[in-house]
Amino acid sequence: QDWGVFSPNPRDHSLDVRARIEYADGTIEFWDLPEYNPILGAYRQYRWQKWQERVRNDESAILWEPTARWIAEHKTSGRLPPTRIVLIRRWIDHVPLTIDGVILDGGWNEYEFYTWEGPS
Repeated sequence: QDWGVFSPNPRDHSLDVRARIEYADGTIEFWDLPEYNPILGAYRQYRWQKWQERVRNDESAILWEPTARWIAEHKTSGRLPPTRIVLIRRWIDHVPLTIDGVILDGGWNEYEFYTWEGPS
């Protein structure tokens, strides 16, 4: 559990990074952070979450090309190599709880922050 949940000023948004993988035949698939067993995989999941917080920042632009290349090499579903991988920042801005304890949000916001063009 992240200690920020218990702080006086908890985070008011959720973060995510995903990749859109495009192939020459027009097929598109998405890569999202892996999810692991909540007990045994918690430490591994936490490391992915910390990576995600950093890679999405403009200050970490040096990581974008290697990230896209790694996804192209390891996380595609046995097809020909992808022609393009687009890294996408996603976030949800949460508003305070309502009277009945429900968190309201407007859904995911997205911003494409890096495009890798595969081998031609």
